[in-house]
Amino acid sequence: MILILDGNNIAFVCNTSQTLSSKKGFPTQAIYGFFESLYHYLDKFSHVDKVMIVFDGGHSIKRKKLYPAYKERDKIKDEEKIKQLHLQMPKIKEMLLCFPIDYFELHNTEADDVIAIFAQETKEQDVVIVSSDKDFYQLINEDVSIYNPVSIAKVRYLNSSNFKRVKGLRPCQWLDYRSMTGDSGDNIPGCFGVGEKTALSIMQKFGSYRAFRKAVMAGQYSPNKFERKAFDDLKSFELSKRLMDLKNTEMVDKPENISKNIKRGVLNKPKLKEIFKELDMREALNDIDSMLRLMPT
Repeated sequence: MILILDGNNIAFVCNTSQTLSSKKGFPTQAIYGFFESLYHYLDKFSHVDKVMIVFDGGHSIKRKKLYPAYKERDKIKDEEKIKQLHLQMPKIKEMLLCFPIDYFELHNTEADDVIAIFAQETKEQDVVIVSSDKDFYQLINEDVSIYNPVSIAKVRYLNSSNFKRVKGLRPCQWLDYRSMTGDSGDNIPGCFGVGEKTALSIMQKFGSYRAFRKAVMAGQYSPNKFERKAFDDLKSFELSKRLMDLKNTEMVDKPENISKNIKRGVLNKPKLKEIFKELDMREALNDIDSMLRLMPT
């Protein structure tokens, strides 16, 4: 099994779930939570053959060129927490390089794209992606599953067996569904005025957005006023689909070079202990050996 962690997503979740700091006032909640989570995932998913942690290297230039408003936000809900996260990220990455695991970050390359490429290229091994990002649902198949690190999620582990029961759709339908609803977190528009209920109904009735439009255009189906909005906004649907499609590497700069930029950490226990002490995270020192025993060699 290959375990792929969405580094930014996990750090963000940990950063917002609690507030911790060193005696000198340096924030540590994301750092503490990140490595506590890593320990938990290694313990939960036994028989892991490989661990890979992927970080955002910035926004996709191609997506920004296609849609300049991509990932632009009017207001950050908790600006102080975001500042604290930015302070902690370099330390998390420094510590990861002291573990014998794969680590990836490339300038102007989004973690979503990298994870999608690795998940699809992996053959003859199961892949578990750890992230709360719903965009990854489109990648689910017999070999790829998703584990949601957010504790309030009703079902945290999604795979090809339970996805339709939980979400009401097949994984292959997820992209069309999301292209209608949009993604407010990434400022992707979707079809104007179309919510989750309408999008789900269309997908369950027709299987795809294309089949829905074909039925309406052929006079075989008369859409209600909400479905009509989805039908009328083909332009936004197509734009949103191009922005969110992770199986198509159109938005990735030189995807063939992705695998060449993987960094491999080298075990450095003295350095790890030094950093944990510096951050007054002495309890975490006890977990280092336990974590290393769970890591693949």
